[in-house]
Amino acid sequence: RAVDLCGGMQGVVARGSKVLIKPNLFEPAPSGSGLITDSRVTEAVTRLVLECGPASVVIGEGAGVGYDFISDRYPDRSTARCFEASGTADVARRLGVEFLDLNRAPAAEVEVPDAYVMKRVRVARIALESDCVIGVPVLKTHKRTAITFSLKNMKGVLSGTEKRKTHRLGLDKAIVDLNS
Repeated sequence: RAVDLCGGMQGVVARGSKVLIKPNLFEPAPSGSGLITDSRVTEAVTRLVLECGPASVVIGEGAGVGYDFISDRYPDRSTARCFEASGTADVARRLGVEFLDLNRAPAAEVEVPDAYVMKRVRVARIALESDCVIGVPVLKTHKRTAITFSLKNMKGVLSGTEKRKTHRLGLDKAIVDLNS
């Protein structure tokens, strides 16, 4: 109903287009936890996209800054583990779409126009080559910025450790640069 109130998915996704669906799966948490995008929401969005007849649909994420950090508390924070723990991998398999680790996907360095703090940034190539990128964020708070919505969710398209740069340079302005 919410999508219909916004004019429907047909105005967003063209037939034959390449679509990247970007949930927020920064750590291996279960759906419904409030920490990550609920897989039921990702499934609903993906179904609506598929009804539009795109050429390809990929659910992509690059787990958060600690994705390569191993500890007793977080023995596996990999993107693959996040996809499985959240149920998003099951959604992709059930709907016949690819799920992709954007931390390890081919990336390209991009110049940021009129940058505040990040003049160049490495971004997963699929995000740059998709005709449509649909963010499926989760509403939550964050220690370094008041709240997180779709703009911060796009940090997941940054290549691997490139995410750390956003914290070093100033998170709020780096998020603006990334999205521009």
